[in-house]
Amino acid sequence: MKRILMVGCEWYTHYYPGLLNDDAEVTTLEVDPAKRAFGGNNAALLLERTDDA
Repeated sequence: MKRILMVGCEWYTHYYPGLLNDDAEVTTLEVDPAKRAFGGNNAALLLERTDDA
């Protein structure tokens, strides 16, 4: 099994996981909760933005 991490996603990346082999596990890191639907089939992980950086 391949594991792939996508960092960031947009409407135009929703089909990227489908281009991979069926045995690929795709995880997405995305800051914007509204874009979560465009990530991989596995649960997208949301990062919190802070102004303390």
